[in-house]
Amino acid sequence: MPDLKSTDAVGDVSTVPKRSISSPIIGWISLAGLALLLAGVQAWQTSRPTESVQTNRFRVDVNTASEAELIALPDLGPQTAKSIVEYRNQHGPFQTVDQLLRVPGIGNATLKQIRSMVTVDPPVQDDVLAQN
Repeated sequence: MPDLKSTDAVGDVSTVPKRSISSPIIGWISLAGLALLLAGVQAWQTSRPTESVQTNRFRVDVNTASEAELIALPDLGPQTAKSIVEYRNQHGPFQTVDQLLRVPGIGNATLKQIRSMVTVDPPVQDDVLAQN
């Protein structure tokens, strides 16, 4: 029978610890846990509402929105929101959503991200208000 005792450099005698679970088993258990986690994440993602349902709850008119409202849009920070308001003040109201590409800081990727959440309502003319 092998000796389970060993001596360290100082001369103390200690027992060699026994292995309770081998390393390959721990690896397989870890992989199985990871697989279950990924399956749970996938199930959660497929149970979420579709993009069209989510975006219908939130629409911003870029002709009337404040900087704070614009910042709430994904991928728009404070500087880009400020640029939208400044551009609108200098050039007048946007006629189409695509005109947002003229604003510094907004490119095709950003516009694609926010397109379903923004709208451009026709501006109300002063003479229309006077008639009412």
